Amino acid sequence: MTDHEESPAADPAQRPSLAIRLLRGLRPSHLAWAIPGPVFTKEVWMAGRRTSTYWIRGGFVLGMTALVALVFMAYRFDDYGTTSQRLQRLQQMAPNLTVTIIWFQYVAIILAAVILASPMICDEKRKGTLSTLLCTPLKAWQILLGKLTAMGVQLLVLAIAATPLLLALRLFGGVTAETVAAAGWITISSAALASTLTMLSSVMVRRSPVAAASGLMLFLGSQFMVTLVVGIIATLKQTMTPALLFPMFVLTPPLMLGVLSADLVGGGGMPIPFKTEAWLISGAYNWLLTALAFGLSTLVLRRVMRKEGEAGAGPAPSGKRKKATKSGGATEPLPAATDSTAALGVEAPTRAPNSERAHASRVVGDNPVLWREVRQRSFGRPLYAWLLFGGVGLIALWIYFQVTAQWRGGWLTGLDLDELGNEALNFPIMALGGVVTMLLACFTSSQSISSEKESRTWEVLLATPLTAWDIVWGKFIGALRRQWIVPVLMLAHLLVVSVLGPVKFLAIPQVALVLFGGLVAITAVGVFASVLIGRSTRAAGANFGFWLAVWGGIPLLVTLLNEAAGGMNSGDVISVLMLPNPVAIIMCITSGSLDDSGGARYDMMDLGRIGTLEMCGVVVAFVTAYLLFGLAVLRAASMVLASRSLRLR
Repeated sequence: MTDHEESPAADPAQRPSLAIRLLRGLRPSHLAWAIPGPVFTKEVWMAGRRTSTYWIRGGFVLGMTALVALVFMAYRFDDYGTTSQRLQRLQQMAPNLTVTIIWFQYVAIILAAVILASPMICDEKRKGTLSTLLCTPLKAWQILLGKLTAMGVQLLVLAIAATPLLLALRLFGGVTAETVAAAGWITISSAALASTLTMLSSVMVRRSPVAAASGLMLFLGSQFMVTLVVGIIATLKQTMTPALLFPMFVLTPPLMLGVLSADLVGGGGMPIPFKTEAWLISGAYNWLLTALAFGLSTLVLRRVMRKEGEAGAGPAPSGKRKKATKSGGATEPLPAATDSTAALGVEAPTRAPNSERAHASRVVGDNPVLWREVRQRSFGRPLYAWLLFGGVGLIALWIYFQVTAQWRGGWLTGLDLDELGNEALNFPIMALGGVVTMLLACFTSSQSISSEKESRTWEVLLATPLTAWDIVWGKFIGALRRQWIVPVLMLAHLLVVSVLGPVKFLAIPQVALVLFGGLVAITAVGVFASVLIGRSTRAAGANFGFWLAVWGGIPLLVTLLNEAAGGMNSGDVISVLMLPNPVAIIMCITSGSLDDSGGARYDMMDLGRIGTLEMCGVVVAFVTAYLLFGLAVLRAASMVLASRSLRLR
């Protein structure tokens, strides 16, 4: 053995096996330090110093109090008669108040979970502190568990805030403790799943509004995934058996909560046996998905941290030139863009091949912000676009085939293309597409200016001679351009069913105009919120809350007050108040485009039916109102920006 050779005894110790590492990790002394861990302590301490924590808690309590007061007023106006009649009225009021609190708590806590979880890892990436965590002995699961449990404390405070009122309503009768426990179990488990899925999105993306939108979409998909599968199976079998009905409701927590609500108000619920076991299984299903999402988040974060470590400890540049491309030009990168070039819209150029440089335009024009925003990619890689549109196309072809296929004796006898005009096919697609479009617009449009502030490029942008309107308009156009994916899919479906089926072709421009008007208004409010609020997540929450109040809160408030005052028919009031809602207008257009009876075929809810010309007038009025509203909001945003930055409007 030579001097340069090492003896076997000098070899480093081998890494312990997985079983040994698990036993060491499960030691009580180790668990006491790791769970909840130092990250939990730090996050809880920081949450107590943030003003947004108290705004969320105060808004939750005030919103719940206002909603309960409105329902209570609606019953108190009719609270006349004998003592027994008043007591009976209170027994009827208690279940309705309980259902109102349950659903308000469910929606509010889930939205709070999505908003609070979206910046978990995104902020670490943006601030550059993710690399600092690599210097600690913390593992990926400890980091995520600390952040998740710290946020769970905030959500638990919101859930506890509604519990005394729910238990107090039991004094009026008609409300059981099991119902309160079941609603709390489903709500807390759903909030845990929503926060974990949003945390997974926060690990994978860099912008918190995008993480919030992705987390919300993943949550909705996880909640209604079983319902979709059961619906497909029932369509193929052409029957809905109890064996399919039970898992559809039990493994769809929102439907299970609806069963509890219907049973509470005396609607009888749904024919689901073992109700106690049903709501327990429904919550356990959420916790199982939460555990799976947490494990996936840990794996993804480990990969991200490994890349961060490799980037920090990478080898020094060798100074060698890179291999020439096929076109003969060397793709040697230039220095990275500085904050000022990024703010001005001038990205760091790379020495592309000659063929690419020949077709690349570098003419910025008079508005560099607009020039930069319209050139932002919708997909990080072209492969993602191919996967998205290819997957959606294959699913659509399969659905079209299942809807139009005619079977006899197990054999395909032909395709009935008239079935493409079926309401069961078009209504869910258009309603879901409209809701997803508006949700994504609320979250993604609010990062236009706040992202510049978070990236520390806002001051450089303000050093340019651009007017406030140039900045606001460029950001608005860029945010509006990024909303094209879901509307294109909706219009592509309408094009297919109008060419192959009995759907009227006029529905395509009508739906396109309604979507455009709604997106303009939502994007304008998002830009305005981004100007006022420095954080992308808060701006997205403000944008979403504004439109939730316009399309949900105000109609509910006016309807309850109308019922309390004994005014107009509630159906007529709701129909009028739902007209500004783009999804409601899209559903009215869809109902008319499927009706070939002629004449007045567009169903305007309880307002009756109107003809084609009247519907076109409603669409034009809707789009005009929203365009004017969006323009006014953008002007207000430019005025606020001009006053804050001391520049021309």
